[in-house]
Amino acid sequence: MLGLGLKSNTVGGDFVPEFPQQALRHAPSDSVTLAMTEAIRTIISGTDDSTDDLMSDITVTFWVRPQWNGDTFSQRNQHLFYLGSNTDVHSSIRVYYEAQSSSNQNRNRIYVEARTTAPSNKKDINLYALHNYNSIVGLGSDDVAADRWDSGNAGNVNGNGFTHLAFTRGGGTGTQWKVYWNGQQLTGGSSENFFDDLELVQDDSQLDILTIGQAPYSSDSGDLKYASADFSNLAIYNKELTASSIEALYGNGYVHDYRQLLPANTQPVLYWQLDGTVTEEIHGHNFTNSGGEFVTLNP
Repeated sequence: MLGLGLKSNTVGGDFVPEFPQQALRHAPSDSVTLAMTEAIRTIISGTDDSTDDLMSDITVTFWVRPQWNGDTFSQRNQHLFYLGSNTDVHSSIRVYYEAQSSSNQNRNRIYVEARTTAPSNKKDINLYALHNYNSIVGLGSDDVAADRWDSGNAGNVNGNGFTHLAFTRGGGTGTQWKVYWNGQQLTGGSSENFFDDLELVQDDSQLDILTIGQAPYSSDSGDLKYASADFSNLAIYNKELTASSIEALYGNGYVHDYRQLLPANTQPVLYWQLDGTVTEEIHGHNFTNSGGEFVTLNP
């Protein structure tokens, strides 16, 4: 177990209190969504829809606590984050965990992907078998069901059982995702990258929904379209954060207001603390919450 949960900490020599008292619990059939407009997409990318660059120079980060059972077949896929089209999964950024395959084979993999339909079918998908990173994740090192990530085997967590995840992507030719677990990068892994030596370009206007705990468009059905998990402090940055910045956000397992941890030129552009409310803290782009409940954290 890492960190001490909801205490206080010093960052850069300054005293920084922790604040969360609650986290958002998402269960199957719950819906926590934001309808995307050009104004919101412009906040994320820094430019309007005409530039089609939202998938470049971006970081998504959040704390998560699994509530799913990796041995339950109907919970084998856990959709953690989705920003994209509500009618085409091939136009999206998404993060999900796969416990087992549709044929019951052990997977234990976390995925992050950026995919495009227009102007052409391209993708940048990185996936990591978590049992290959036991020194970082703490789930176990064997390719077996017992070492899957779930509520009974959460791995290295803070005092409230949360893991900090971060996903960063730069711009330009040959860019790939970088994935961080509790401030440490998962290197290697597998990737599927098809760019034709071009920057991954997506028609930004097609990206019309942002969700946590749900894949609004997916080949999955029923419970497989959702996540059973607790979420805290979701933020989006319109730049690829450095490894040292991600480590600062992790904060040795202490959950802080991200805006207190990095300099003025490295601030989130959208930020939901999810501390008893679905309010977006910077611009007021609040989630619409149907069914998600708030759970109390340990003091």
